[in-house]
Amino acid sequence: MKGRCRECGKPVPPGRRSWCGQDCVDAHRLRTDPNFQRLTVFNRDRGVCAECGRDCVALRNDLRPLTSWGSVAATLMSLVKELGGLPDWWRDRYPDFDADKIEHAIKVADELGLLKHVMTRCSMWDMDHVVPLWSGGTNDLPNLRSLCVSCHREATRIGAAERAAMKRCE
Repeated sequence: MKGRCRECGKPVPPGRRSWCGQDCVDAHRLRTDPNFQRLTVFNRDRGVCAECGRDCVALRNDLRPLTSWGSVAATLMSLVKELGGLPDWWRDRYPDFDADKIEHAIKVADELGLLKHVMTRCSMWDMDHVVPLWSGGTNDLPNLRSLCVSCHREATRIGAAERAAMKRCE
């Protein structure tokens, strides 16, 4: 035996250096590795917002046409509204352009206030702490949750106001 596990203190078996087993490795990574935390939270919640119940994976799929066509889609949709439809030359040149999907994606993103986020984000959910770290929360799995971008923005706003109020009282 080499020594003691860095997580639980049990003897480290042959073939291992710092931890006695994978459970201890995972416990350590959950506390110290944000990427592992996010992956673990996604595996548990599957990208569903803990506040509003929105399926953020489905939302991202709804918004995918905007990312594949980018700013061209928004410009073209304004033209579509003015002209009453896609010009024939556009349909011939870009047969895979689906105006209905683009229009739906723009409408959804606009309703949720996400138009500026669509091009810059890989996912539409964020990992959040139920009890913030500044308030004594931990990185343990029960204290981590999935929030859609809209709910996370609101939770951050409320948390910032609470923190500012605490600082004013000090």
